[in-house]
Amino acid sequence: MQAMKALGLALGILCMSTSSHAGTGALNPFVTFNSELMAAGVNAALYATLKKGESPQTVACAVPLTPNVLYPHVLKAITAGIPADDLAELNKFFATPTGELFAKMLITYGYHKYGLPSPYGEPVQNDEQIAETKQFQAKYMDAMKRAMSVSSAVSTTDAVADVKKTFDSCKASTTTAASTTGSH
Repeated sequence: MQAMKALGLALGILCMSTSSHAGTGALNPFVTFNSELMAAGVNAALYATLKKGESPQTVACAVPLTPNVLYPHVLKAITAGIPADDLAELNKFFATPTGELFAKMLITYGYHKYGLPSPYGEPVQNDEQIAETKQFQAKYMDAMKRAMSVSSAVSTTDAVADVKKTFDSCKASTTTAASTTGSH
């Protein structure tokens, strides 16, 4: 029963969390989208630690931070891997309401792929947005695929090390908080 409560707490945190790096995302919405998409897999791994007895508070602390931790790694890979004019076009689209919704749909698919609920619910495009997205895809899908394949080649060693540091920091802070609470 306790494990179910822990999982419920952690999943609740995920559903409440959206991109906490909105300020940086405004500068580069395509990188933000890729960071959040990559975070879906990382967060699935974090949730798996609950089954191994990890504290739900530690997982709840780390999950909302994951996109921020991944952002600089994704930014470095994408900006090094695709032409600036392609990235400008991708950012232009993903900065629009239609592009933001399309990103949320793809992120939702990523979370569902790992058996997790999306922090965005079930986003749906209207007919006008579908037409805009199809127009974008017809013109820039090759650039988007190149950029996403580049972002998937992010220096995983560095990214994993940074995620681990964040997780360890959350673990230390939740352990400290629990011991402080327990001593009163």
